[in-house]
Amino acid sequence: MRNRILIVILFITLVSVSCSKDDDDNSGAPDCTEFTERINESLDNYTADPSKSNCEAYVDAIRDFINGDCYGFASQNIRDTYDAALDALDGACN
Repeated sequence: MRNRILIVILFITLVSVSCSKDDDDNSGAPDCTEFTERINESLDNYTADPSKSNCEAYVDAIRDFINGDCYGFASQNIRDTYDAALDALDGACN
């Protein structure tokens, strides 16, 4: 149950917040569309079929975001949400 709650929180966060803007004043933020699309797609797959491979793909997508350039432009709240999601999923993919 805790994992599902964190997944929902993470999904809402991804839908609500983007690290890039459509206007010209993006303060040097990278285009994070690819990262967020991959996280959303892997979340959809994991929600539909909570298999080990889908869980691992979801965790990998979050880790790629954290290790990429977008993480530094995300708010502390977003970073905390991703970190909590990874903590909750740690060992859940087994």
